[in-house]
Amino acid sequence: MLPKDPEDVTRTNRVPDRPVGPEKVTDPVAVQPSPAPVSGAVSQYPPAAVPERIRNPSLAAALSLLPGLGQVYNGMLLKGIILFVATILGLLIYIIPGACVWVFSIYDAFRTAEKINRGEMAFGPQKK
Repeated sequence: MLPKDPEDVTRTNRVPDRPVGPEKVTDPVAVQPSPAPVSGAVSQYPPAAVPERIRNPSLAAALSLLPGLGQVYNGMLLKGIILFVATILGLLIYIIPGACVWVFSIYDAFRTAEKINRGEMAFGPQKK
């Protein structure tokens, strides 16, 4: 059976799964743009403008053996300086407060590096 419309020839005389030349598209659904992404949807491609910053949590913790250096490694210079000064003051006043700040510095550097790697926190200082 031959098609009645001459423009339908390209649609009926093609090999399945192998388009031959342009087709006449009359389906209105096929020409509509795709919907906008749903809020909170995860893309399979990372954003192109965001540089990838992978932080090693173990290295961040090891660097914090010198108080505050792990925070500097994670891009938080001011936090690192504050923890360094607090640790030194705590050790000078009495050993236990300085040791508590020191242990917190190690823990915080490790957890912050993990959050940066998971994308829960941006590399560098946080803006409120």
